[in-house]
Amino acid sequence: MNTKTMIRWSGALIVALLSISGCSQKKSSGIGAQSAPAGTEFVVDNPDLAAKLQLSNVMQKRENNFLVVQAQLASLYDFEQKLQYQFRWFDEAGFQVEKDKSAWRALKLHGKQTVTLQSTAPTKKAQHFTIYVREILDK
Repeated sequence: MNTKTMIRWSGALIVALLSISGCSQKKSSGIGAQSAPAGTEFVVDNPDLAAKLQLSNVMQKRENNFLVVQAQLASLYDFEQKLQYQFRWFDEAGFQVEKDKSAWRALKLHGKQTVTLQSTAPTKKAQHFTIYVREILDK
């Protein structure tokens, strides 16, 4: 078993043990309600990856009535991660707007690196957003 596989299994085991003991925190977001504007969500495609990432300093503003979002994504992991991220935009009623206009963007995140993610809504109707992150697995 190589080192990368051992680290993944160790992380999964720790998460499983914490879940069984009732001490785990919900890791689907990495951000707390206190640190993000209302309507912000951070979704990671699996718990192992979620444990390696943290979203912080989420800010938003309006430029020419378009919602502009900026957030810091930090790696809590010692090794490189190949990721993709996507902003999804929603109107006041919670309906996704311009869903075909939000492309997945590649991101190589080095060990313990922090990067700034920024995006502008594709329409003035956007009021809320969700940031999705998924891992690109080597084949």
